Amino acid sequence: MEDSNKPKTSANDAEHAQPNRKVGATAEEKKSKEKPKKPKPLETKDSDGNALQGCPNLAECNEVELISILSQYLSAISEQLEGLSLQARAKATGSKFKLTYDDFYPPDMKPKEEVRLVIINTVHFTSHNILYVVLEYDSDEYYKIVDEADQYGMMDVCPYKPTEKMEACLVQFYGLWGRALLMEENGKERYIMLDLGAYHELETAYDCRRYPPKLSRKMFVMNIVVDNPEVLGMYYSSDKEHLLFGKIIHAKIYTANNEMRMIII
Repeated sequence: MEDSNKPKTSANDAEHAQPNRKVGATAEEKKSKEKPKKPKPLETKDSDGNALQGCPNLAECNEVELISILSQYLSAISEQLEGLSLQARAKATGSKFKLTYDDFYPPDMKPKEEVRLVIINTVHFTSHNILYVVLEYDSDEYYKIVDEADQYGMMDVCPYKPTEKMEACLVQFYGLWGRALLMEENGKERYIMLDLGAYHELETAYDCRRYPPKLSRKMFVMNIVVDNPEVLGMYYSSDKEHLLFGKIIHAKIYTANNEMRMIII
């Protein structure tokens, strides 16, 4: 039964009660319904600017033609880069990301504690009683970062020249890419390899790359003076010290005269 007091709604009123009702297509809707324009065929040119015959569109190329086109394209890019200076090449292909020593995190080493250490470098062992080591519980992460740095260095084809003292970068050292800091000694630019503790002078400018933004900034290697190197027996000699690489030692760490030292247990 209908309520006689309920106001009646006319067709006219119903139409005005729907403010979102679409009367006609808007200009944007009409534009979206338009058929997309057919893209123009891609015309591939060689290094001399001449159009390649028989391949007007990459979508129509076979595998052999695509490889040929890619090879010519990379060759042209290489020629253009060769004409740029070292700094211009780095600026053209690299980012503005730059790190210095202050942006890195030092190893988590506390004096006066007994620890297990992995020997990384013995270059100064017999001459200065110094071993370069990393904490055993950090060794897996350390080797992972070393591998990542090498991978980044191999992928980056753009030479880079650091412009600030203690600026971080990647440097090729005996065929492997590693994290490094720009140093200066006797007026010469030198690089300290963060994951080896060794100094290195570049043979060519092409051995340096920009530090990757996503690469870890954690440091692992510590150089520690050994108070009792003779406990390592035959390894304490210039012709055998290299055999210590990768070996684990148990030591007690302490500091003296702002120098980190250890006693091998």
